[in-house]
Amino acid sequence: MHMTFYWRRNVTLRFSSWQTDSWISYTLTLLTCFIFSILYQYMEDNRLRFKLLSTSAASTTTNGTTVDATPLLSKKVFAVGVVVGG
Repeated sequence: MHMTFYWRRNVTLRFSSWQTDSWISYTLTLLTCFIFSILYQYMEDNRLRFKLLSTSAASTTTNGTTVDATPLLSKKVFAVGVVVGG
């Protein structure tokens, strides 16, 4: 199996049973790889969206007020006139 760019139609891709022997099978193999990469990116995008939705849903309390997910980075934590480390 070649590990560099290889411009021939006789290619073994990933498995020994997945071999191309014509330009049609080579084109279908490339198309299949492209479709799988699009599907993977779609699933990854949905996973990140669901993760974002679940963290935003978890940041609300039972009485409806929101809780900041990163309180140390928000400006609400810093009070005027408080001496730190004193």
